[in-house]
Amino acid sequence: MRSILFLPFAACLAFSQTQDTPESMQRLLAETAQNYRNAKSMLIEREIVGTSDGDLAKDWSRSYSKDALREGDRLLSESRSVMFWSINITNGSKQWDWRPWRKQYTELPRIPLPPLKGYGIAQEGLPLFLAQLDSKLAGGTLLPPETLDLAGGRADCLVLIGPPGAPFDPTFKAQTKYWIDRDRKLLVKEEFTLLSVIPERRYRAVTVKTYNLKQLNEPLPDSLFEFHPPQGAVQITNFDFAARDLTGKPAPPLKLKTLNGEDFDLASLKGKPVLLDFWATWCTPCRTSLPALANLHTQLKDKGLTVIGVDEDDDPMTAARYVADNHYSWLQLFDNKLATFKDWGAGGIPRFVLIAKDGKVVYEGYGDDEEEQARLKAALQTLDSNFTLAKD
Repeated sequence: MRSILFLPFAACLAFSQTQDTPESMQRLLAETAQNYRNAKSMLIEREIVGTSDGDLAKDWSRSYSKDALREGDRLLSESRSVMFWSINITNGSKQWDWRPWRKQYTELPRIPLPPLKGYGIAQEGLPLFLAQLDSKLAGGTLLPPETLDLAGGRADCLVLIGPPGAPFDPTFKAQTKYWIDRDRKLLVKEEFTLLSVIPERRYRAVTVKTYNLKQLNEPLPDSLFEFHPPQGAVQITNFDFAARDLTGKPAPPLKLKTLNGEDFDLASLKGKPVLLDFWATWCTPCRTSLPALANLHTQLKDKGLTVIGVDEDDDPMTAARYVADNHYSWLQLFDNKLATFKDWGAGGIPRFVLIAKDGKVVYEGYGDDEEEQARLKAALQTLDSNFTLAKD
């Protein structure tokens, strides 16, 4: 299934005459990533079109996103789909989360995470991914070059398949294809394909993302990074069924049973730094993050850091067996009824929350990619100079 079925305005016209090599691919990726890293300001829009077709499912969807950023910790991130519309704005001192369909918003002080050196203004989300293209796609596989007909004109593109990610499921095959505009040195298109590999199940899903860099190194007005509640908007403390923004605030109550059925209260660790890991055995990124967490626990447990897992499996024995089989020795709590959602909010996993001795949250992050690992390490060092991890 070719992408022309999804995005007629981004059709493949012809093969480029450029001959790509692994060396030229890496060079172009490095130049493209540097293009984003050197930016003083940036405004990117994306259209995301997904289709799925199979014996038990058939679907089509379209969504949009917009990311704007500027020096001085000015950020705007907007995401809109059929079920969700959220606009997050930061002016350097305050941050707002505005949900237009709900006519509700939150307002909090801006507490930036420790900066990632070498990435300029691209410190999180999509901009950070773009600034890391040279490392993220370094192990990619070259395909024949193509010329795309985009909204802004034709683009001579280097095309590659990205390195395989963490195993999704042995009965599926997944891959992501990328198009890099070699003249402008920009990522212009991305296509993710998920395909069943067993004859008993027919299923194919394709998600196409088309990137449109609207502005690069051009002035972005202050007004873009300010929020003025429209008439009828209501300020609330937090959104139901959403992750709380806990950074800089006292850690919420946490009273759960351990996997062995014993009572535990986070208040019993008052005066000690604590790292919480919300996870489950059914979560592939959670499992892949655990070896690094085990290394962290080994290095820092005798220096005063307490690591605690909060497992969200249906049965505590499932997690207990997995922990025992892999010799993970830190304390594990059990939350199959998701009781933590009330005070901690619902969010993706793995979710890491670092709590200082005074009981305040100094870091929270999701996933275990390079940028989150770097942020967690920086937060640990900020918390205690002894919390320095040896290089792998």
